[in-house]
Amino acid sequence: MERAIPPGFDTSDDSQVAQHARYAVDGFAALAGRGAWIETYITEDKLFGVAVFETEADIAAYRARVGTTAQQVTIHRIKRIIDAASAAPR
Repeated sequence: MERAIPPGFDTSDDSQVAQHARYAVDGFAALAGRGAWIETYITEDKLFGVAVFETEADIAAYRARVGTTAQQVTIHRIKRIIDAASAAPR
């Protein structure tokens, strides 16, 4: 999931980061196992969240629970993972 950092969210403030993490935890808890939050990366202007959802309806339910819209959050499907374990031998 990709979205702009919400107005007023100071990503350097630990208490604000904790509050936004609570929104995500509660949103996924409401899905009762039909989704899982892996991690979110914060850049200077965006949030990039990695999550797993069972269905499109679960994405919509999550958005409704946390108060975001399709216009605020762009969903990208991960088709493949590349990491250090993917490196060819020397």
